[in-house]
Amino acid sequence: MSLPRVLIRCLLTLAWVVSTAAMAAQSADTERWTGLSDTLFTHLPAPAAASANVFAQDGSGFLWIGTQAGLSRWDGYQFRTYKADPRTPGSLPDSYILSLHVDESGRLWIGTSAGGLARYDAERDTFVVYPAGPSGLSGASVTALSGDANGGLWVGTDAGLDHLDASGTVQRAPAGAPQAQGLPEGGVQAVRAVIGDFGLEGLYQSCPDAYYYPDADDVVFAVGSATP
Repeated sequence: MSLPRVLIRCLLTLAWVVSTAAMAAQSADTERWTGLSDTLFTHLPAPAAASANVFAQDGSGFLWIGTQAGLSRWDGYQFRTYKADPRTPGSLPDSYILSLHVDESGRLWIGTSAGGLARYDAERDTFVVYPAGPSGLSGASVTALSGDANGGLWVGTDAGLDHLDASGTVQRAPAGAPQAQGLPEGGVQAVRAVIGDFGLEGLYQSCPDAYYYPDADDVVFAVGSATP
């Protein structure tokens, strides 16, 4: 016994609707993944991003790019570049950027090739400079930065390792001391603080590679065989 023509037409219509919906869903899914694959990377051929050395994102979400010709800030739409200008108070001390660090408060710190250390003051849109000198940093070339979990910084320079506390006072880690009482002499290329539940537990220094355990005053170091 054959099915009534009306029922057959209903079944055919239902099959067509299901098939069309499935094809549309498959097409939308394909377009979704194809779109993601096409936009995974976007090339920004901007002079401000050329010769980039380091990258960092501050507490406000801005992307900072340290280059050989200035410090560039990307806000998601356009670049703004800061450069050294001796005639302008509050400008960068040097345009060649070697290192960047964002501290626990979201503030940006900049290590330059020949102008020492600088901190970006977002409220004034200027830079606070910490130069090298007898009461300042051990070297003008700041190659590495790491936080100390107390509002201060460990600063690696071409002449040694310094500590900048939260008040802005610089202390130099002793170098060349006998055996296990000081750091090896020479510049520092990289530094990473190991922070534990009770503050600074160790400090890893590169060039030469070594791992140090600070004593109670965080100045005299004992060389350890362990690595972080």
